[in-house]
Amino acid sequence: MVLRPDFASLPLEEQVAAVQRAWDSPIPRLLIFDNLDDDEAASILKRWRPTTGGCRVLLTSRRARWDGLPFRVTSHALGVLSAEESRTLLLRFRADLVPAEADALAAELGHLPLALHLAGSYLQRYQHVTLPAYLDELRQVDMLAHASLEGTTIEALPTTHERSVARTFALSYRRLQRDNPIDRLARALLARAAHFAPGEPLERAWLLATVTPKQPVKQKRSLLGSVLSLFGRGHRSTEGHQGQLPTTAEAHTDALQRLTDLGLLSAEGNERVSLHRLLAHFVQQQASDEHAQADVERVLVAIAEERNERGIPADVLPLLPHLRYATTVALPRKDETAVWLANKLGYALRHMLADYAGARPLYEQALAISEATLVADHPATTESMHNLADLLRVQGEFSRARKLHERVISVRKQTLGEIHTDTALSLDSLAELLYDQGLYDEARPLYERALAIRKQVLGPTHPATATSLNNLAGLLDAQGAYEEA
Repeated sequence: MVLRPDFASLPLEEQVAAVQRAWDSPIPRLLIFDNLDDDEAASILKRWRPTTGGCRVLLTSRRARWDGLPFRVTSHALGVLSAEESRTLLLRFRADLVPAEADALAAELGHLPLALHLAGSYLQRYQHVTLPAYLDELRQVDMLAHASLEGTTIEALPTTHERSVARTFALSYRRLQRDNPIDRLARALLARAAHFAPGEPLERAWLLATVTPKQPVKQKRSLLGSVLSLFGRGHRSTEGHQGQLPTTAEAHTDALQRLTDLGLLSAEGNERVSLHRLLAHFVQQQASDEHAQADVERVLVAIAEERNERGIPADVLPLLPHLRYATTVALPRKDETAVWLANKLGYALRHMLADYAGARPLYEQALAISEATLVADHPATTESMHNLADLLRVQGEFSRARKLHERVISVRKQTLGEIHTDTALSLDSLAELLYDQGLYDEARPLYERALAIRKQVLGPTHPATATSLNNLAGLLDAQGAYEEA
């Protein structure tokens, strides 16, 4: 800044004064406040921002809000690159990359510019490394610990930015103070967000339900009560902290805002947030919250139960990526929660999307796990048998389906009693199987029994009673008993 010939020899205070006079002059200049992130950011901006002259001011920051300033700050959120931009960036480092393979790498890195730059630099330096081999390496190790994403293979970035993706994330994550209740709640929310499907839009209500003692849905059926009883309802401490997390709506709002201010969560409108896939990986490595995954699974099972029961595909579709992700993670454990998740995902695929091929292996795995690890009359076992039997009926495997339905009826009569809505459901399902086979005389007493149970337990005007009336009427119609139908 040669503002005058002797500028370099001036005392610091005079240098600063000369620079500020230049800023205040009419000459157009671009003044950049870079990485203005810390708690003093607002006061720094107020102190040094020119109030007159031709300067235009740009600031870069992880902060999303700039409240309480005597001047206006217009925010422009910087997201990830588009698929085309990501491919173009990678090809600038290695022109020999196959575009489809570059797209796969970009997707794996979540189109994050820093990660793409580091990966491209690594591939440029090591020309013998093929992209498929590099992708395999990333997937087989702790991705963020790979030398490429640690930035150890390049000397410096043009911006002098921190080279490591993990250390870049850590700059924000470490600002969540463990002794601050709102920050502690923010840590708990972030730990749970990392167990939903990475990068997929996530309803704020689902995330908040993972730290809320109140269940996210009403217990409308005994089965749902059984599902929710799998999980602890109390509010637990997280990351070694004793005491409860704040539970007020205001605290939840503040904690979510804290995460978006630090760039750890991205707001997707007013109702949804998302967590970048690499950041989710980082949080899973950092957060020592032993309850996070179980809390997410608890909420997903309950919400899937509610939305499956509602029966509106458009309500289920936003949940599917998260339900798929959680189920994929849980199934290798072969435990009770994995059974519930597989059943809920299978039900959504079968009834909402008519994806029988996708639902069947989930039902079969759920039944195999439940028969191997749970008692025969466990609700998860009977639901697994019921769901698989219903799908087998649709696929025409009547003999196996009938045996499963009969087993479910026997178990539910013994455990729930003759007069129970789940027993009625099983009777109705077996009757439907017999109806499909043309065995009307065998189906009729089952339909009639299911109708009687529903009338007695639910009343004559309940939708389930209407279903039984409709089913019985259809059978009578098929038999030619039109007056009765």
